[in-house]
Amino acid sequence: MAKTRSDDRCYPSRYSPDVDEEGFAWVTGRQYIVELICENKALKEKKDLPRGFYTKDLDLVTWQKFYQQQINNRSLTKLIKTHTIDDILNNARVKNFFDSTKDFETAHECCKIKCGINNG
Repeated sequence: MAKTRSDDRCYPSRYSPDVDEEGFAWVTGRQYIVELICENKALKEKKDLPRGFYTKDLDLVTWQKFYQQQINNRSLTKLIKTHTIDDILNNARVKNFFDSTKDFETAHECCKIKCGINNG
């Protein structure tokens, strides 16, 4: 997790506890996809994910374990090797998921930046 955006940490995180003064945190593409997987699981289970849910600080052992399993998932590794992160995120099924669960008006500012709304 990083407080500043860089070439390898260019995806906005709603869950990283390591935020900058504007409230943004930046993660790698792999971490971003895993956050989305966790978010999807939480939505299905009707649970809220707090910022830092995968850190030891919050002691949410089940979520920590699930996050680590997904980060280390071999299928995700193969998917990332075959397709770019942006290709995965632009997949119709992924986009439909976002459209069905997110209200753009209430989306966090960093998400609007990634979507290109505030990024030209």
